[in-house]
Formats: sequence, structure tokens, C-alpha cells
Amino acid sequence: MENKDEDFNKLLGIYLGWAFLHLVLLTIGWNGDDHELFWPFQSTYVSKGEFKEAYDISEFLVYVIGPVVLIFILALFDDGDKN
Repeated sequence: MENKDEDFNKLLGIYLGWAFLHLVLLTIGWNGDDHELFWPFQSTYVSKGEFKEAYDISEFLVYVIGPVVLIFILALFDDGDKN
């Protein structure tokens, strides 16, 4: 059981770092306007070095809320201890 708690703590630490990184990217890149492109898949700005024009709230929500939904779905399919 402790191994599961350690794994969860590691996963939580990684996620918090990931969320903080994207919060910083949102702060840098979003100036209140929604952009038509989805970074990094359809962004022409990154090649020009204009990241500030490419990242907005839609990317933040996908990259920060998406992993939480995935972890929740995986937890639903977890069978518990398989001893």
C-alpha cells in the first residue's frame, strides 16, 4: 500500500510542476485575446519566435486539466491491490 502512496506523491509532484510550467506559459503568452491557432500544432508564431502570440487559455485548459481527467479515468479502472 505504501508503494501506491509513494507513486501517487511522485505523480502529484510531477503534475504540480507541469501545471506551474503552464501557468507561467499562460502568463507570458496570453494577453487577453483568444488566438485562432492551437500551440504547438498549428502555430506559425513559434517559428518566428513570437511565443507571446501563440499561447492562450485554450492551450492552458487542455494541457493542465487534460492530465487530471486522464488520471481520474485511470483510477476508475484500477482494480486495487492485485496480491
